[in-house]
Amino acid sequence: MNKRPPEKLPDPWLFDSEALLRELDRCRELVLDIPISNPNATHFGINVAVTALWNLQDNLRHLLQLHRQGQSAWVKTHQAELQRSLQEIPIQGAAGMEKRRKVREFQNRIVNL
Repeated sequence: MNKRPPEKLPDPWLFDSEALLRELDRCRELVLDIPISNPNATHFGINVAVTALWNLQDNLRHLLQLHRQGQSAWVKTHQAELQRSLQEIPIQGAAGMEKRRKVREFQNRIVNL
């Protein structure tokens, strides 16, 4: 299938979890409404349902990519600020080691999102 251009993808500021759930529910209804009495109608119904699922997958992939980019930008900004503050005010002793460990764990959690 052809990929849709970015201007055809959903605006992440307007798309929410409820919209995703409604779209998933619509896809389920399309699958349940596939007729079985007429082979041509069955084929058409399957094509419509597959296209709806493909569009939902494409929308989710696009929104998750935008989310991942935002998280990565936040990590880079935060890490630069952290490095600058550590150079200005060095952390000393065991308390400093604990803070560094927590920062490292936090960074790992962000990377694993």
